[in-house]
Amino acid sequence: MAWTSQQEMAINARNCSVIVSAAAGSGKTAVLVERLVSMLTDKENPVRADRMIIATFTNDAASELRQRLNLKLLGKINEEPENLYLLKQYTLLQNAKISTINSFCFDLLRDNISNQGITSDFSVLDESIDKLITNEALEETLDLWCRNRKSDIEFLYDKFCIKNDSNLITLICEADKFLSSLAMPDLWLEKTLDELNKPLEDTIYYKRLKEENSERLKTAIKLAEENIELIPEIFYDDTPQSAKAFQKSEEQAENDLILTKHVSDVLNGSSPESIKNKIAECISFDRIVTVKKDIQHDENLRNIYKSNRSELTALVKKCFSQVQAIETDVNEVRDIFSLFKEMIEDYHKILWNKKTEKNAINFNDGERLALELLADTDQNGHIVQSQTAESISDYYDIIMIDEYQDSNDKQDLIFKLISKNYKTDKNGVPCYGDNAFLVGDVKQSIYKFRLANPQNFIYTLNSSSEFSYGTHNTNTFIKLNKNFRSSKHVIDFVNYIFCNIMSKNCGDIVYDESEMLYFGSLNYKNDTDNEDNKTEIMLINETDEEADAEKPDNSEACITAKKIFEMIENKVLVRVDEHKTRPCEAKDFCILVRKNKYTSDYIKELQKLGINAKGEEEKGYLKSREVMVLLDLLRIIDNPLLDISITAVMMSPMYMFTAQDLAEIRIADKDSYIYLIIEKIVSGEYEVNNALREKCTYFLNSLYHFRLQAVTLSAEELIKNIYDMTDFITVMQLYTDGEKKRANLRFLINYAHNYETGYNNSGGVSGFIRYIDRIIAMGDDFSQGKISAPSDNYVSVKTMHKSKGLEYPFIFLVETETAFRNDYPQVLMSTDNRVGFVVNNPETVRRYRTIPYTQILEKNKADICSEEMRLFYVALTRAKQKLFLLLKADEKQLKRVDALCCQLIADKNNIRKTAEKASSISDWLWLCLISHRKFKKICEQLDYEFTSCPDFQSEQELFGIDFYCPQLILQQHNQEKQKYYPDTEIIKEIKSIWDMNYDTELSTTPAKLSVTQIAKKVSNIGDFLNCTLKRPDFKTENTSLTGTERGTAIHTFLQYCDFENAISDIENEIWNMIDKGYISESEGAVIPRKKIIAFFQSSLYKRIKSADKVNREMKFMIALDELDFNNEINQKFKNSHGMIKGIMDLVFQEDDMLVLVDYKSDRGNNAQKLKEKYSLQMNLYKQALEIITSMPVKEVYLYSVEMEKEILL
Repeated sequence: MAWTSQQEMAINARNCSVIVSAAAGSGKTAVLVERLVSMLTDKENPVRADRMIIATFTNDAASELRQRLNLKLLGKINEEPENLYLLKQYTLLQNAKISTINSFCFDLLRDNISNQGITSDFSVLDESIDKLITNEALEETLDLWCRNRKSDIEFLYDKFCIKNDSNLITLICEADKFLSSLAMPDLWLEKTLDELNKPLEDTIYYKRLKEENSERLKTAIKLAEENIELIPEIFYDDTPQSAKAFQKSEEQAENDLILTKHVSDVLNGSSPESIKNKIAECISFDRIVTVKKDIQHDENLRNIYKSNRSELTALVKKCFSQVQAIETDVNEVRDIFSLFKEMIEDYHKILWNKKTEKNAINFNDGERLALELLADTDQNGHIVQSQTAESISDYYDIIMIDEYQDSNDKQDLIFKLISKNYKTDKNGVPCYGDNAFLVGDVKQSIYKFRLANPQNFIYTLNSSSEFSYGTHNTNTFIKLNKNFRSSKHVIDFVNYIFCNIMSKNCGDIVYDESEMLYFGSLNYKNDTDNEDNKTEIMLINETDEEADAEKPDNSEACITAKKIFEMIENKVLVRVDEHKTRPCEAKDFCILVRKNKYTSDYIKELQKLGINAKGEEEKGYLKSREVMVLLDLLRIIDNPLLDISITAVMMSPMYMFTAQDLAEIRIADKDSYIYLIIEKIVSGEYEVNNALREKCTYFLNSLYHFRLQAVTLSAEELIKNIYDMTDFITVMQLYTDGEKKRANLRFLINYAHNYETGYNNSGGVSGFIRYIDRIIAMGDDFSQGKISAPSDNYVSVKTMHKSKGLEYPFIFLVETETAFRNDYPQVLMSTDNRVGFVVNNPETVRRYRTIPYTQILEKNKADICSEEMRLFYVALTRAKQKLFLLLKADEKQLKRVDALCCQLIADKNNIRKTAEKASSISDWLWLCLISHRKFKKICEQLDYEFTSCPDFQSEQELFGIDFYCPQLILQQHNQEKQKYYPDTEIIKEIKSIWDMNYDTELSTTPAKLSVTQIAKKVSNIGDFLNCTLKRPDFKTENTSLTGTERGTAIHTFLQYCDFENAISDIENEIWNMIDKGYISESEGAVIPRKKIIAFFQSSLYKRIKSADKVNREMKFMIALDELDFNNEINQKFKNSHGMIKGIMDLVFQEDDMLVLVDYKSDRGNNAQKLKEKYSLQMNLYKQALEIITSMPVKEVYLYSVEMEKEILL
């Protein structure tokens, strides 16, 4: 492929560290692979394939990268098969460290573990087990403090708790989560306490307060000056009344300015106490001058004046209140943190002891221990390489990190320490050496909740110089900003949005020409003028004019589903490549939501219109039906006296008891446990019908068997045995989501294994059930079972986070009004050694935020806003062909837009500044609409008059606007409901129900039928439920076999014999079968040798031998209602929900089609009679085979052993 100049530089850069800022769709993975291949195949500057570290953030990404490298190298080897260097590199590549960062850390520990409390054979804790151990450690920590430090724990309870200790536990967890993101958490705790113990004026809190107050007062002074300028414009009339109001207002505005400047000067005082006293003396704002209605003035400008004055007085008063409270708050934080630090340290000791007892760690422990191995400190306290780090950095020639923007502080420091020629900057901050290659995009850093720190990327980028050829031993950067994914319409719209709103304060980076996307897709190069691909903004105007009008439950979901339905119906074209298009399908659409709770609404609306849709199911595993049944079975294996659990298991598809069955069992004894009643039914003490007694006997015998196994088997082994001994998984697969259910059941084995290895290796079934119950009590859950991507054509409904790395032709961004997160814990911490708390005030019985807390909170709010901005960028850049954005335009939302207009005017039309104050993605979208000339059209269409409207006139034709009314759309669906006519079909159905006589035949039909039983029932051949039992072996010895037994022997031989051995020596193969116990000697004696040899010489066997695939004795079980019966059988089995089972003798595959063969040993029949006798059976086999394999059956044969010929049906 043709590389851009920037891509070529990224591929060919050598002898320096490179950070590549790769924008969305810029082909970063292809560049990374090409760079590696070029380095591995370069003989002049050889790099051994096993001397490179490639770190990714997911196992899938690592696997894909390894696979791509293997394929690339194999391609090179095919071109030069004699090149021994390439062959050696390919061999070494299999040992290369291409893995997630966590896997790299675990390998590092296993190779270099020392006295760290664990051994090299440690296990990795499952997430749920890790949470259980954490909870146990928290409980033990609080118990320890309650016993030994009663007064201290009471102090902390008073500060944080109301009813119980849950707030304190949450506090510890939040603190621990923050500390786990730090490279040196213990050092942070010490420095933070030292900071609190300094004199107030030397603390970072007071210094930060002075800086914040200085900024507040600068803003206040600007507002005061702006008000002075507004006065002449407000009072434009020359009347005496207006002149008087002008004079008073001007004097007040000038006094406000003088007072604000005075407060600003006072803040430069020498001590906090003196500042506090002086400000208290000078803060005195007069009431705003009253302006009567009869005085001519500009009301809009007067409102701006009042707003400015309110803001400036609030700013000044806030300065005063914070100066007053700073000393008390810092002292309180110090008193709390000194105890809180000790509690966290105790908690860490208890938690680590629990982990070392189990010799198990989590991901965070792996990174922490790896860092302990790699890092030392010098005499100045700066971080330097340990001997281990030096040896590792000398060994590895390449370090590559993919998605570098998602790294946390620990991960970043680990790779800095193992880079060649590790160094620090002038302040002692660690930097990368000269063999690192870092790839990422800070605009796509969206995992702060996973402790990712985008500042690592920004710092490394800003401390690097732009790459140029000839650079040596320096840190350099390259930017890839050409997008090869999206159409020009998508790219232009993305650039328009983020050039307006993304800034350093909101997004952590300025979106300018160096960060913009540039069109580069060959697929869409001929569509640059195609107006159909222009972004569509869908404004939803929910009016209240008709109060009685029916409205959809979710208007956005209704409109989105309708739009997708119309596009599929109208066969809107999707671009496949530069020259090819096709009609769109459901799989071409993706709906992006901010929160997972909305996905079900969209799936439901799409399904109403007959469109398949799928969301992300992460939770609900332990509540899924199939898992609940298995867990209930394990509960009654442990304790069979649990009536609810035993009832659930009995009525499940595993045992298929009916409600009537359970009622009869309960009637037999109303007071006893169900299990004990069943025992008495089986023993004959209670009288029930024979069918129910047989069910109870089977159930009781299987439960006895499982309980006996539970004594010696682990939970994992027992679950496997349950699956092997029952048809439960097979039955579950018959449901529409059968593959999902099967995966969930298989995953239960993994979870049981994790419990045995990571939590309790001797707990057995009882321990496993208690473990599950604790998980449920904690409100936790396991992940759903993973299934391979289905071939079904469906619309994807995903959260924005889950969409990262994916792409779709059409993206619908919905629920944009979802508010940004604004719930914060009671403790906030920052990397610059600050901590703040929300504490209880015993006097007012209310909580209040300490000043240190509010200082950190402002920074956290800005960080969250920046992350939401980057998430918005990720969402928009998933689109390949076209974007659809939904915006509500109801009265409530338009009031919010009005407020944005006013704020924009107050911010001097600085959109980026106003964007910093947004509370949802819709705010950003509306700001960009306000700045466009089409906003006037929107105002006219919505018939809404805004208080004030900024004057922007962007002329770019980047998007179209459509207006939607949910009520009208719903009325289109319901328009047929206006007139009501009797439905003749329903009337017929009601009459048939009324006249129906209950057919008892199905009530006597078993839930599971064999094909032979069905054939007999249809043919009325005897009692189809009866069966002939096999004679015991001792009865067949020295006696002749019956015809049926002879036929069974022939079938058994053909089932288990080795065809090749039988052809070469049939006598020897028969004795092999006898020795293995498949047949007895008497059965072996009656096998017709010549007729078997005739089968192997037949033309049918020649086809079998040359077939693509052969299956012998193929078992199956499917639902009766899946088969297409003829009318006669329909009458027998209509409305049956039973199962049909059978065994096909032989199936072989030819040219993607199947051939079905059934052996027949009947005597005295000709070909026609055999066809008539077995046509129904073989037809059912054929249908079943096509259902379970999804492949067509082209031929069905009977092979008559007696006639030595195949018979085509």
